[in-house]
Amino acid sequence: VLTNAIFQVEYLDRMLDSEEREAHAELAFLRDMLRDGLDEVRTFMADLRPPTTDVTLAQALRERARQLEERHAIAVEVDVDGIDDRLDGRQRASVLRIVQEALQNVRKHAAASRVSIGVEGDALVIADNGRGFDVIRLAAGARRNFGLQFMRERAELMGGQLQIESRQAEGTRILIRLPAAQGVSR
Repeated sequence: VLTNAIFQVEYLDRMLDSEEREAHAELAFLRDMLRDGLDEVRTFMADLRPPTTDVTLAQALRERARQLEERHAIAVEVDVDGIDDRLDGRQRASVLRIVQEALQNVRKHAAASRVSIGVEGDALVIADNGRGFDVIRLAAGARRNFGLQFMRERAELMGGQLQIESRQAEGTRILIRLPAAQGVSR
């Protein structure tokens, strides 16, 4: 956002004297872009805070879903009953961070209108009806995908695995294979 803002300012500087009306339109665009960027930074900052211990993972996931619906008009269905009983506190925090990143990716890249978050067997599944992508091409590309890498590392650190299923124009499913339940403490 900041790089784009710099380009916009340079462009505006060149057009101010000769094209005043177009310059005003560009300023309005720049203002909206910066407001969106500020909102994104605030969301990232809020997501960096440690998860609160006074709410369950299920409650935290429902809250994230509500925020996505309110801010970005993407319908989210959450069905995660019993998930807190399967994970310890550290694992719940990791799952929350993975889901936050997955929802950010949906918001930024998927062009989805619907997302579901639910438990299926030994996995937590985040699925969207968005544009999807070519997983193999993305993995082979030179560009670093920090969000996906972050999600995979979080899953492995908690003793689980991350699996991504996606096809272009068919949406994406992210499976967080949960570690086997052990003596879980809250």
